Amino acid sequence: CLIRSCHLSMRVLVFPSLLPLGRLDKVLAAACNITRNTARKLIDDGMVKRNGLPSRVQSRMTQFADVLEVDSEEVKNILSIPVPEAEIVHEDQDVLVANKPSGVLSTPQVAHQDSDMGFDQQLTLFLANRDGAKPHLRIFHRLDRLASGLVLFARSERVQPILAQMWQDNQVHREYLAVVEGELSFTNRTINAPIRKQYGDKFKFGVYEDGLPSQTTIEVLSSSKEQSVVRCVLHTGRTHQIRVHLSAIGHPIVGDNLYGARHVPASRMLLHSTYLSFKHPIRGNKLSLIKLPPSAFDPFTNLCAPLDKVFSQRPTLPSPNVLVTPFNRAKFDAMRTKPSSAANPLPSHIISSHAASASSSSSSA
Repeated sequence: CLIRSCHLSMRVLVFPSLLPLGRLDKVLAAACNITRNTARKLIDDGMVKRNGLPSRVQSRMTQFADVLEVDSEEVKNILSIPVPEAEIVHEDQDVLVANKPSGVLSTPQVAHQDSDMGFDQQLTLFLANRDGAKPHLRIFHRLDRLASGLVLFARSERVQPILAQMWQDNQVHREYLAVVEGELSFTNRTINAPIRKQYGDKFKFGVYEDGLPSQTTIEVLSSSKEQSVVRCVLHTGRTHQIRVHLSAIGHPIVGDNLYGARHVPASRMLLHSTYLSFKHPIRGNKLSLIKLPPSAFDPFTNLCAPLDKVFSQRPTLPSPNVLVTPFNRAKFDAMRTKPSSAANPLPSHIISSHAASASSSSSSA
């Protein structure tokens, strides 16, 4: 509940979808079911705190996740709104890592309903309700809406530029668990294939010779004719990178209909951010965090070694010179599953830059 009682004090979070942002006196009146004159008197008398500090300015504009505290017996009925739950894997005064559920946007596209809030907004409300004040919280990377798992946040302003530089220098190590369609013919391989958005498609990305350099290491944990379980290590961070690379070699992620998954039923897309490792930006100690996937993965991972042990051991990674090698179409084509099986048709979005230009010209005409 967004409202908590402490002695005579009552607390309310400012939540735009149900309490429109606006002047302090108007928001307080709406939230507490009192007249605006009563709200103004409470503010003038110093009975209202905003994020733990007295607020005597009636016209002060409220912000998302502001916590208003009213210390008055006149306020008896306050609008009650459920607060989003959040699973925090690590938290200190500077950094926070939380587990994003599948189906939630990492950041909002249009925050107009509580169901459309981004994960960063849900976490902000959770912390504000827990701590009694709006927190400092800045997200540092995104997961696809259908993916789940670990997401890194800054909890203080002083670490933001440090984390940004660490991210730019590829000093944050990320590993994912994925279940893909079909049987993989290798045990460990690095996909080096450039990615960009497809022309004429609002949502899809693909492998194109004129795309941005993109590298993903794939380690097979178990494999059968129907599906395989893989660990994916990101060396770059392109949009939909793991989804595009796996689809491009003929093995889309189970449940990923956008990139060609069709043959293995699942309740969701089976991609989970499982492991996150980085040096603490202030203390300097190494943080290595593991969040095992939810139960939707269980029917597919029962043949794997225990996942906590798998992700506590470091995978075999390519030498640095492999990651700076230019895209080689012949090598890339050699690792793709041939279209002999109906279960693994080659996706149509793997085309050359010349073909892409021709497609763009025809569509614009």
